[in-house]
Amino acid sequence: MATRIICANCGELRLNYGKGLCHDCYKASRKDKTRAIQAEYYQENKEKVLKQSNDWYASHKTEKSIYNAKYNKKNAEVISKHHSTYYKENREKICGQAAKYQSEHPRKVREHVKPLYECTKLNSWFKGSNGHHLTSTVAIYLPSYLHKKVWHNMKTGKNMNDINEIAIKYLCGDII
Repeated sequence: MATRIICANCGELRLNYGKGLCHDCYKASRKDKTRAIQAEYYQENKEKVLKQSNDWYASHKTEKSIYNAKYNKKNAEVISKHHSTYYKENREKICGQAAKYQSEHPRKVREHVKPLYECTKLNSWFKGSNGHHLTSTVAIYLPSYLHKKVWHNMKTGKNMNDINEIAIKYLCGDII
């Protein structure tokens, strides 16, 4: 027959699980001991543990990404709460890190195009339009749906001939 005791940790009348503790408190104390042992082992064998961990991740990359995607989807609320709590508690630290990073990695200026206000514009702005650079100094306002029709990049030149052809046809009235 199990004996009842007053737990030495929580003070509640419960079944004796050993060392004068109830089941919950005994489990918690074992967990704390295990964590302490694991932390000590990690400190003593840091390089070995990191190598094993990196090797495992390298060989199980797809499985891990699938697992993470499922976990993040399933626990989106918990993760969001954790992130917002962490941000609230560590706001100064996070802002300091962001400022340091920005000062060490300044954004590169868009030297390949001038801002629209400095460009020669071939037509006027209208509601629902996007400015498109035909060249680095010449721009045209296109309807948003036309401008987004062809993905393009002025810096690399990717698809610029295609989008410029559409822009010229629009300017000439061939496309409405």
